Amino acid sequence: MWRDVELLKDFLVNRARGLPSKLNLNLTSRCNSRCLTCRVWEVYKDHPEKSKDELTFEEIKEILRSSRQSVRWLTITGGEPFLRPDLAEILAYVIDHCRSLRLLSIPTNGLAGSKIIQKLKNIKDQSRIVIFLTFSLDGPPEIHDMIRGIPKAFEKTWAAYNDVRKLLSSNALFRIGLETTISKYNILYLKEFFNSLIADHHSLILTIAHQAYQYRNEKYEKLLPNSMNHAVVDLIKSTRKNTRGISPEKILKRVYLDNCVTYIRLPMKRVLPCTALQNSVAVDPYGNVYPCTMWNRPFANLRDYGFDLSRLWAQSASIRKRIVKEEIERGLCPTCWTPCEAYQCIAQCFYYGSVLKGVL
Repeated sequence: MWRDVELLKDFLVNRARGLPSKLNLNLTSRCNSRCLTCRVWEVYKDHPEKSKDELTFEEIKEILRSSRQSVRWLTITGGEPFLRPDLAEILAYVIDHCRSLRLLSIPTNGLAGSKIIQKLKNIKDQSRIVIFLTFSLDGPPEIHDMIRGIPKAFEKTWAAYNDVRKLLSSNALFRIGLETTISKYNILYLKEFFNSLIADHHSLILTIAHQAYQYRNEKYEKLLPNSMNHAVVDLIKSTRKNTRGISPEKILKRVYLDNCVTYIRLPMKRVLPCTALQNSVAVDPYGNVYPCTMWNRPFANLRDYGFDLSRLWAQSASIRKRIVKEEIERGLCPTCWTPCEAYQCIAQCFYYGSVLKGVL
């Protein structure tokens, strides 16, 4: 619990210093899934030559080195991050050299089970950073397989999830959970599925399907029609009952779920003040820097700054301020409520009584 408190304190201190506390680092557009809710897997299908432009291990090390004085929370994502051949080396570097880091989160589709185990074996005894690993399961087997577009996807992911839990069971710093993206494809099949997972004491994270740059699905049809909103709200409220506890982590989860309901009811209204480019920043596999993972609004490329995020942060102060004041605060960005962006917003507002009302 004290680690959670320290992380919240660091967010407030860095905000006062004008430094980002969270880095969303997208390592690759490679993906071995064929999801209906995400089109990242089409990037190299349509443009295979683009894979050569991904950041190298040396470039990634420089980005991490330059940000280690401020970044306390690192999310490594993709695509499918475990398809990076050098992910084991990247994780080892993070643990050995990013000494100020408190939290590392890695989402995975769980399809490359042997690769996941192989890359985690090298760090299974680490004793410094809380590491969250979340495995995507979008419903019972037939629904999950349909959404993911891969035969026996559920079976493969479930096996990898349990293998990883067994591998890391002796290290309390690893938190292993399941993550479900709610969409029109699965909403009618999730209540019983969730109840069974909760009954068996699995840690569960919910997210609402979004149209967003990171998912390359901005031009596709809406993933959550208004006619299904009542079902989503009922599911979220039902799940929220099982997030009891007084730790900051549990409270953050309840605040997040409560505001999922708010977002569903008024999707065009900002749920909480956005902290993109204040608490957090996102970098794509090619070094492009974005305010967040949801908005196609690049404002720099780290290759033009020697892969030095601190240098970019110092030299881009005026443009970042303009984006925040003139675009984000005026609501010109796509409003969202997804864990990748919501949790740092909640952390920033954690001390406000209005944010915590009804969750304690």
